[in-house]
Amino acid sequence: MSVLSARQVVDAVERDDMSTLAKGAPFAIDVPLALETALPQLGTRSRLVATWVLERCTGETKGHALLEMTADPDEQIAVLAARAMLKMPREELPAAERIAITIPVRLKPPVRRFLYLVLGRTDNTAALRQLRQCYEQERSTEALAKARVAAVRLGGASEREALIERLEKVTAASAEAAFEDLIYVGDPRLALATLAWFDDDRVVMNVGTHDGPIFVHMSDLATVAADRLGVPFEHRAPLAVAPQHPAYVSAARTAVAKIPRAEMQLGR
Repeated sequence: MSVLSARQVVDAVERDDMSTLAKGAPFAIDVPLALETALPQLGTRSRLVATWVLERCTGETKGHALLEMTADPDEQIAVLAARAMLKMPREELPAAERIAITIPVRLKPPVRRFLYLVLGRTDNTAALRQLRQCYEQERSTEALAKARVAAVRLGGASEREALIERLEKVTAASAEAAFEDLIYVGDPRLALATLAWFDDDRVVMNVGTHDGPIFVHMSDLATVAADRLGVPFEHRAPLAVAPQHPAYVSAARTAVAKIPRAEMQLGR
């Protein structure tokens, strides 16, 4: 299948021609730059389509175009662009410095919330100071919470200590969000903070239906977290967020309990 040129893609985006864009043909490498240049002339629907296209592009210019789109006046489009960046390979993300400079000038809190996480995903520990400078001015509670989680990933010691305390004192209502943050940070040593979860039968969520509920308990979530963080224990990976076999729960608990507390407290 032939490659769609930048001109063909921009024309299709302007016409909202999804039949051309979605037929599976790869996009040319210069498509992100062409779309970024065309943004001021595109209507709301076309910019939404442009986000869809960019998410399916590759290369470093993709990240720059998406970062530009996080300034879109339509909050849905701006958030979609920021979320698309969060899914990108680390090596294709814009420089951490550029992301850090962008965050304070994005007026929509949901956009900043995702951009903090994108900045953390650069794994550039030198950006920790800039990240902290950003979140010291942050007025959105939700965005600030994600900024602090991103700081853990970048090696922030005080933020790591706060996350450990949060994980150890988590409630069933806040366990799902804590689980997501733990997986985002990606440090298997932090699994020790979930040790108490393995003995907790409180229900966290229903992954079934109203008529046929399938309840996930704290112990299930701790087992899945251990798997996704790479804590070695005997099981069939990968584990989905679902009720886990008691043998897996037991094996994961044993493995997590062996993590030295001093190691859990260490940052990068």
